[in-house]
Amino acid sequence: VYPLTKRHGDDVLGELLGLSPAETAVYLKDPRLANLTFRDFLFIDTETTGLAGAGTIAFMVGVAFFERSGENEVLVVRQYFLRDHGDEPAMLLLLDELLQTYRGLISFNGRSFDLPLLDGRFLMNRLPNDLLDRPHLDLLHPARRLWRRLLGYCALGSLEEPLLGVRRTHADVPGFLIPGLYHDYLRSGDARQMARVFYHNELDMVSMVTLATRVTRLLGVPEETTPPLDLFSLGKWQADLGLAQAEQTLRLATAARLPLADYHAALHQLGLLLKRGNRREEAVIIWQQIAATSFDEIEAH
Repeated sequence: VYPLTKRHGDDVLGELLGLSPAETAVYLKDPRLANLTFRDFLFIDTETTGLAGAGTIAFMVGVAFFERSGENEVLVVRQYFLRDHGDEPAMLLLLDELLQTYRGLISFNGRSFDLPLLDGRFLMNRLPNDLLDRPHLDLLHPARRLWRRLLGYCALGSLEEPLLGVRRTHADVPGFLIPGLYHDYLRSGDARQMARVFYHNELDMVSMVTLATRVTRLLGVPEETTPPLDLFSLGKWQADLGLAQAEQTLRLATAARLPLADYHAALHQLGLLLKRGNRREEAVIIWQQIAATSFDEIEAH
């Protein structure tokens, strides 16, 4: 149980409750997100016995949610763990009971992996569920759109230190080792290495809270302190969606101190936006800026 004043990396957990999921609705093309608050969401993450296949199960399901505790509000992280495969029906029943309390889901790559896996396990155990039909904020998609240019690979672990200021301790375990550690535990009954898996899953849950804060804040009104590269990535996403604010965001990005290659890319995006709007005279000025600062830009000429 975490107090909302708890700092995780560079962010405070309770900051998310001051923001609205409505900021993400147009970007994720799910208008249902606009009708919720972050108190309506259940964060969810699984640790599994493998990456694919009919025999793959989630031996650990981590969830996080905001709830009131006395006069205070807190963030609760709860982890369901299978001592052996026979525990799965009980875990799914407990998970379903909790799901009834919340309307939406937040995950990191849950749309492609965690939720289809859990949906299949509910089906195998003849338990109805609506996991795939709920409003869902999958943080992987906005993370890729906003920070792939800056960070390249966008796994949650690769975002934590450079973006969120989170440093894991030696108690953590790389994700690719986790299935093997669970198989070792089943064979030997020695659960000591499972402590590292619990730590890994718990940190994933808490980092999703602060990542959701970063994503939602950036998709709202950009701040003066927003890094220029973030503004460029946001403006490009807005332009791809045909949003009116794309021009303003791209102009903010090009007025800031971008690396030269990114500066040219942002100018190209802005020029293309103006050209599509039949504002060619304004677009020419943008192309002249590119031509004047590059020896190699044939397209601008």
